[in-house]
Amino acid sequence: MKDEFKIVGIDLAAYERNPSGWALYTNNTIQWKTLFKNDELVAETIKTRPKLICIDAPLSLPMRGKLREVDRKLIKRNLHVLPPLIKSMKPLTYRGILFKKIFEEKGFNVIEVHPTSSLKVLNYPRKKHLLIRKLAIIGLTLPLSLSIHELDAIICALTGKFYLYGKYMKISASDGEIVLPAINCTFEHGTPVFKR
Repeated sequence: MKDEFKIVGIDLAAYERNPSGWALYTNNTIQWKTLFKNDELVAETIKTRPKLICIDAPLSLPMRGKLREVDRKLIKRNLHVLPPLIKSMKPLTYRGILFKKIFEEKGFNVIEVHPTSSLKVLNYPRKKHLLIRKLAIIGLTLPLSLSIHELDAIICALTGKFYLYGKYMKISASDGEIVLPAINCTFEHGTPVFKR
């Protein structure tokens, strides 16, 4: 596949006063920044005309209780997520749903991702300096000055690349879907591939 598509990754904060990480992956290069306001995130994303928008936040509500069935499926795989409707998560969940609605109404493809789970599936380290070293090995050179939010946004965008290359698994239930890289996948020369 010729790598000319654009993928936006967003590590969304619960509140506009807190930093959200934003990343754009295109032609095997990454741009990143920290954004705060809803209108900043929307404007920055829309002007890039991405093929895919990957958001780290719950993008749907449980049918009952505080935890979605899709979250339970993730937890059964030893991939831990927080219930979307516990007190600390509610603002993030409703903000995520708002962004999904805004972007989809403008014709964009939006998926829910979870960068911590993506890293676990890929067997990539979570610690910042080790992860940056690992990403350098696969061809993405990033500075240690990256914030954790910017780094998570980059992992969101990389998960989107696995998705567009068909190297992904979709954890699905009646109340939501979460996209992760396929098991036994990695990057070679910037391209998602199955491990040999």
